[in-house]
Amino acid sequence: MTKKIKIPLLILQVLFIAFFFLSCNKGDHDSWLSFRSRKARLAGDWVLKRYEYTFVNSNSGTQQFSYDGTYMTETVSSKPTISYSYSETMTIRKDGTFIKAVSTNKINVPPSVVSEGRWFFMGKNKDLDIKKKEEVFFQITKETITYSASSIIIKLYSGAWTGQGILASAYGGNGGTTFVWELDRLSNKKIEVLLDASSSTNSSTNIIGTAVYEQ
Repeated sequence: MTKKIKIPLLILQVLFIAFFFLSCNKGDHDSWLSFRSRKARLAGDWVLKRYEYTFVNSNSGTQQFSYDGTYMTETVSSKPTISYSYSETMTIRKDGTFIKAVSTNKINVPPSVVSEGRWFFMGKNKDLDIKKKEEVFFQITKETITYSASSIIIKLYSGAWTGQGILASAYGGNGGTTFVWELDRLSNKKIEVLLDASSSTNSSTNIIGTAVYEQ
């Protein structure tokens, strides 16, 4: 005679809740348990605190950038190292829009650039070992470039928006500038982004590095 094993309803509920919250984690260094979805954690006002990346171009050579939260240090092949003030904020909204504000005193660069646009989580990619919602795609649709109080340039970019994670003109035409965040860590107060990109339109370009944003 076999006995049926009864699992208390409370235990089943606990296991279900644990599975639900664990499914909210996607990044390799996310907290093992989170009570907020990735979208809820990503939305908010973020400030760039650390930035390290290397830019390699087959024509212009190698550029290295290092940011400590106040100053950006730039090292270019065969040129003196320069340092300048820099700040960057990202306001990411749950409705799929964002605002990126950059200010700097670098010579021959606009002191203020405010970019607005749309964002969405990208899907899973087995070939690249990318999990669902591990990457975020941003498309800039408007830029306000301020040189002085009397010199302001506003650029508008159109481009098809399907709402399905695909931009018809994301990489050319009038779709505006695009960039991708690979989320290495996403918590309530901190985002760690991996930078790894390459292109070969007119010359070979590779970018690799990290960025840290905090609330």
